[in-house]
Amino acid sequence: MLDIIGTGATGAVSEKFAVRASSYRFMLPYELSDGIKKEYKIIPPEELKFKFPRAYRRIMEFKNQFLHDTSPLSSSDYSIKGTEFLEHLYVPKIIAIGGYHLQATYDAVGNHVFRSGCGIVLKDSSKYPYVTAVLNSSIARLFPALCKSKMIFSDYVDPTVLGRFPIKFPDNRLTDDLINAIFGYLMFLNKQVYTTSYRVPEWLQKLTDFYEQISSLLILDTYFINDIDPKLLKVLEENIHPYEGEIGSENIDSLLSSLYYIMQQILETSRFERSSLNMCLY
Repeated sequence: MLDIIGTGATGAVSEKFAVRASSYRFMLPYELSDGIKKEYKIIPPEELKFKFPRAYRRIMEFKNQFLHDTSPLSSSDYSIKGTEFLEHLYVPKIIAIGGYHLQATYDAVGNHVFRSGCGIVLKDSSKYPYVTAVLNSSIARLFPALCKSKMIFSDYVDPTVLGRFPIKFPDNRLTDDLINAIFGYLMFLNKQVYTTSYRVPEWLQKLTDFYEQISSLLILDTYFINDIDPKLLKVLEENIHPYEGEIGSENIDSLLSSLYYIMQQILETSRFERSSLNMCLY
């Protein structure tokens, strides 16, 4: 039995960078084969009744009460059409959704499915941070105009539409490393934002916005400008580094303090806020 967290499965809006935790779970009556190639087979009724009696009872209740069908349970009663999406279960992916502009979240575990979004599976896993950052950057705000110019009209993101999005990668290792490190910061910060529900502290929102702006500036420079002040890059290189190890609940306050300190160091050292940051399209 596959247990799928409900954020993507419900078609709900995915959040930026990090997946929002959900109290809803969905049971899919399929089993993963033990072979090298991923194959999913539906669990037959008699096996479902023995292994997962509660799921069996819920299916029978739905069939009897809502479909008014009292015939014996058949696998066709709960099979899912178009099961190709199961192929990428437990595979890391980016979930992109549309709206006023693109928005993307990284599903590191790969246990999300979705209806109104697009899952992006990359051959090179090292590119996930950068591609996610691009889809959440100011560059992504140009995408609706690009679609319109190509006569593509869609109220959601599908592979055909998203395939038109141009991804340009940095031509230097420093920019790539900085964006990857900031991606880790934003994964952490956005999880903290989601846990505060609708009352996000001003300091936390400011901190999150700051790192999003740095990321967007680096991406903007990669696409168009290629003229960031070397002194600014030096300041970023000296202050921004990836996290080591797991981010546990016991050190959340320490990590937030560290990120706030890094922000202050960058602002004070480079006058970042008064110059380069204004180049971002916000």
